[in-house]
Amino acid sequence: MADVEVRFGERRWTLSPGRELTFGRDPGCDIRLGTEPDDRLVSRRAGVLYLSDGRVHVRNDSATREIYLVPIPGRELAVRPGMAAGLPDRPVHLVLLGRHGARYEVVMRSGPAPAPDVKLPTTSSRGRPTVARAGALAPREERMLVALCEPMLTLAGEDARPATYAAIGKRLHVGAEYVRRCLGELRERLANEDGMPRLRGDHAGDGSDYREALATWALDSGTVTSASLALLADAP
Repeated sequence: MADVEVRFGERRWTLSPGRELTFGRDPGCDIRLGTEPDDRLVSRRAGVLYLSDGRVHVRNDSATREIYLVPIPGRELAVRPGMAAGLPDRPVHLVLLGRHGARYEVVMRSGPAPAPDVKLPTTSSRGRPTVARAGALAPREERMLVALCEPMLTLAGEDARPATYAAIGKRLHVGAEYVRRCLGELRERLANEDGMPRLRGDHAGDGSDYREALATWALDSGTVTSASLALLADAP
């Protein structure tokens, strides 16, 4: 893959295949964070950035502190201590949280255009379980899933969350209760007939607890991708 420009404040680095960039408070780190003033919530050796398999990877070397990756667009990914994670080739913000609401952001951007598909981040150190796909979906179910996932494919950070029933209804020109019922029936079918264990269990009667799980499954399985957004252009 192409080199990646890494920026923190006014400083810039080039991340190339075979090269690593360390970050943290330690004077020996390539990218020093949380030093003005000294912020002890930022680990001395917080982690490492590197390129592998066409992706920017981060390894969290902290013993206790999470690191966050925010693709633009896409959903925020928490990288736990000891975990390594890779993201597709598009602009990414690496975020570390410090004292008193401090937020240290390292911006990573490569030269080529963003990847055509926005998929969920994958972990390189622990791997990722294969996610089963569903059987045939009715056209209305597919459009509802796409509308459910649309903010997660087009927005970033806190805004990249599943759409509400009301927002889906407005997007598809149907009632919110109709959306609630259709997605509830789809969830039941996926859980009971297609054996999706993450969609089973006790949920609130309004279904709010499984919208996140349903959207995550749709993206993990490849049932919904950024290319699926074209279906919304033809929504009735």
